[in-house]
Order: sequence, then C-alpha cells, then structure tokens
Amino acid sequence: MKIVLLFIVSFIYSNSLLLAQTTVELKVEYFADDQIKNATMDTVYFHVWQARVLQTCESFFRQQRTSNDVLLLVNCPKGEPINIEISARPALSDFKRNGLKKRLEALSYPPRSKLTDYSYLITAKVNKGCENPQLKFEPQILLPDEKVKVAYEAADLATKVNLLQSWAKDQAIPVVNYYMTFESGARPAVQELGKLFSTGDYMRQSTQKLTVGNATYWQATNEVAKKNGLVYLSKILMHIAHGELELAQRYLHIGQALEEENSLVHYYYQQLDFRLEWLFDDLRNAILIGKEWQAEGDFYGAELYFDDLLLQVPKSAALQFEKYYSHSLLISHRPPQEIIENWQTCTKKVYAIDPLYAMNVAAKNRDEMYQLSLRLDFNALLNDPAHIDSNLVVLADHAFDLKAYGVAAQLYAIISNSGHTIDEKKDIEAYYLYALDKMGVAPTNYEKDVLKGRFRKIEKERAAVMKNSPFITTKKNRTKDKPSKKRAKKTN
Repeated sequence: MKIVLLFIVSFIYSNSLLLAQTTVELKVEYFADDQIKNATMDTVYFHVWQARVLQTCESFFRQQRTSNDVLLLVNCPKGEPINIEISARPALSDFKRNGLKKRLEALSYPPRSKLTDYSYLITAKVNKGCENPQLKFEPQILLPDEKVKVAYEAADLATKVNLLQSWAKDQAIPVVNYYMTFESGARPAVQELGKLFSTGDYMRQSTQKLTVGNATYWQATNEVAKKNGLVYLSKILMHIAHGELELAQRYLHIGQALEEENSLVHYYYQQLDFRLEWLFDDLRNAILIGKEWQAEGDFYGAELYFDDLLLQVPKSAALQFEKYYSHSLLISHRPPQEIIENWQTCTKKVYAIDPLYAMNVAAKNRDEMYQLSLRLDFNALLNDPAHIDSNLVVLADHAFDLKAYGVAAQLYAIISNSGHTIDEKKDIEAYYLYALDKMGVAPTNYEKDVLKGRFRKIEKERAAVMKNSPFITTKKNRTKDKPSKKRAKKTN
C-alpha cells in the first residue's frame, strides 16, 4: 500500500464566546501499482477531481468540533460512476455521512476507470483523530483485498475458479495488454502479442499455440528488458484464463523467485499468489475427501466424486490422476491389459495438462524410475522458494530431460536474459534452440550444420547425465551386487 501525505491544514475558528482550533490531516493511500492508475484513468482529470475531493473533505471536516478518524474509500468501477464509502470512529451521524457522500459524488467531471476496477483510500484525522483507538470504525467498510478475501471465503471450488478467471480476463489482462500494445515502443513482437488480448484471440486458441508454440512469443520474450517479466506475466494470465491453474501456479513460483524490476509485474504476482493459494487450499481439501473414499474401499464412489470435481476444475492434473487411480483400484481384479490401458490413458491425460506432474505410481523400468525421480526433484526444488533462483539450470535440465520442452525453453530464456552466472562449458543457447526446434519454432538465422553439431553434443551430454545419475548408478550396483540364483545354489 502506497501512502502519500497530501497536506495538513489547520485553521482558527473564533467567535465572541470561544476561541477554538480545528486541525485536519488528510492522507491518500493507493492500493494498486501506479502503472495501473496511469493505464486505466485519465490522470489529468483524475488529479484535478481528486484535488476537489480533498478540498471538499477539508471544508467539511473543519466544521467538526469532535475528534474523529475518518475513512473514505473511493471506488472507480470499470466503466461505471464512482462511489464513495465513508466510515469513522467515533461514528458520524447518518445525516453527516450521507451529506458528505452526496457532496463528493456530485462533484463535476468525476473520473471513470477504463480498463479495470480502481480504488484508493482517503484517511482523515480531525483534531488529531479518535482519542480511543479501541473503538471500531462504523459502518464497517472493506478494503479491496479484504473484499476479495470475503468473496473467496464464501465461494465453493467452482466459484473460486470463476472468480480467478474473471479477475484475470476482466481486470489484469486489460492492463497488461495496455503496456504490451501501447507502451512497448519499438518492440514489435511484444505489440503483436498484445494484440491477441485486444482482439480476444487469446481465448480462441490454446495457450500452447499462443505461447510455447508461437515464434512471436519467444521473440517478444527476448525483446523485453532484462528483469522485466511483462511477457512472462501475460503467459501466466493466459494459462489462468484457460483454466490451466496448476501450470499457472508453477510458472508463478518461478517468476516470484526472480529479481523483478517492473513494479506492475510484482504487484500482479502478489495478487495472483493469494488468489491461487486460496483456491488450491480448497482443491487439496477436496482431494483429501476423495482419498477418504478410497481408503474406505468405495472405489466407485471415489471415481464418481473425482468426476464431479473435474466438472469444476477440468484441467487439473491432480484430479485426473486421482480419478484414474480410483478406477485402477476398482478394476484391480480385472485382466492386466485393462489395467495397463487405464494407466496409459491416465498418463496421457495428466501429462497433457502438466508434463511435470509427479504421479505416485510404481515405475516399471529404469527409464520410468529416472523420469519419476526428475519430476519429484523438480517439484521439490519448486517448493523451496529461497533456492529456485540458484537452481534454474537444474530445473531447466530436468524439464528438458522429461521432454517438457516448453517449460525448458522458458527457463533457458530466463537464464539467458537475466544474466545468471553459469558453467561456461554449458551451451545454454543451444539447449534453448534445441527445445524450440522440438516445438517447431526454432529461428532460421542459424547455420544448420553447425546447429546440428551443437544438438548432437547436447544429446550426448544428456545421455551421460542419465547414465551417471545417482539413482541409475545405485540401481546398477544393486543389480551387480545381487548374486544370481544359480550362483547362490553353487555357493551353498
């Protein structure tokens, strides 16, 4: 919350019977980043109108003989007239409060917010404020984030998803689009990407096609200044708009761990963080209920339960896994082929949603065990925010080895653009280009033969990494150390 001290005004009121001094101290507190105000409000008219609001408040409060703390929440709903909520301690009479409210809302040329809901708070201390800080403000008003919290607490899982998606599409994306389209200067790829938001095309195409499978997206990623996550933020918001919440949270955790110089991006990261956390708290609790059904042996009921949850959050890898896991328990007595087909379908659907989801199932061979160990390690590193930044190369390599080339390319791009110190022997650019090549969006301004040589070197490096993996090495040693049955018999 940004606090701006605008003025302290004092004056002398006197008459033939009494000499009294009334002081009024006014402050303005901005909840959102300044870039949001600049994008959504006509700041010339806004500042002129706000000055009149403050003058009106000062004129009104200097007539008070009591000591009060007063809150005035100025709400500028998107495309609608402003409204003002007033609260005080000790409480003002309804007559005074409504009189001030009508006077303020009647001021000429009130601003209208074009892109997003916008609110700010005016606080007033009349005669040094309330003498009893234990008193509550009346009537109660909720600040913007408090209103969001109340709405989320009252919402079920499906409504929470709808609230999050509506906020992303109606509140955050218009502002991000403004800075990508109108404020990006000589950065054509960023502007072109921003046009997807302006036209609504971002909802008519998959995020895969819009971002990791889009050469313009990668060009835009490399056009923005270092430590400016605007394009990266647009990707997170697109995932949310499409209901791909687990991927959005994964990318958010990475973004939050990086040094960010764009205050707008930092602000939206904070807004996304608590909204996603509240939603995923509900999702985790919902999954626990289904797992209780599994533990009680009602596998059919558990499967139906997770089917119902998938109607609310259809693009959840965790719910897809639990649904098919419930089904596997239900058909455990059936022919092996039916069980195998169930897990093949599960794997396909889960990894289509989140290629880095770690399914809690037994691996059948060394390759599967290696992949599972990579997924588990990737998620463990991601759950350690303090060390994500220092493990970006490890995270990128894990994604690369799991053939999650979109995630890998994003991480390699972050590493290159953020100036991270890396092993000089590691050709980060080649890894990045390899991942893009696998997705069919590699740039053409590289000599093909040279690039093929760099790619072959990468393939040898990754094969060596797998061969020398601690898990694979341990597995090999265990196999060698274990005597065969024939040798055991001869020894006996």
